[in-house]
Amino acid sequence: MASSLPSRQQLAPFPDLRTTIDRLFGDFASDQSGAVWSPSIDVIRNDDELIVKADVPGFKPEEIDVEIDDGALVLAGRHDEQQENREGNMLRRERRFGAFSRVIPLPSDADKDTVEATIHDGVLEVRTPLTSVSDSKRRVEVKSGDDS
Repeated sequence: MASSLPSRQQLAPFPDLRTTIDRLFGDFASDQSGAVWSPSIDVIRNDDELIVKADVPGFKPEEIDVEIDDGALVLAGRHDEQQENREGNMLRRERRFGAFSRVIPLPSDADKDTVEATIHDGVLEVRTPLTSVSDSKRRVEVKSGDDS
């Protein structure tokens, strides 16, 4: 049975229509009724530390959990916000709720005991020091088994 919905190729000549439809369904799927979302993250590794930055606008430090679990960095949070405005006989209430969880595998040379997390201007920053290469990697000399 053939589908009656147009394919993406058929919608290609109508990019504005396709963009509008994609945006409509995107907005519908990401409404603010408690749906789980995932913040954008950046992972930066330099010589001596791993830095993870996550965009968490509106979140307070007490709404975010940072844990090290089985060699992974686990970021999770819940945010509940309510606003009420009264103007004369009119009352306007808005509620927003959001939750997220992200798991980022840590490299084997991450020092899991000295992780630090801060939040500033809606960006969570987690810094994990890296141990020296000599602690996690070494060369093993291969010897000949022929000792005649």
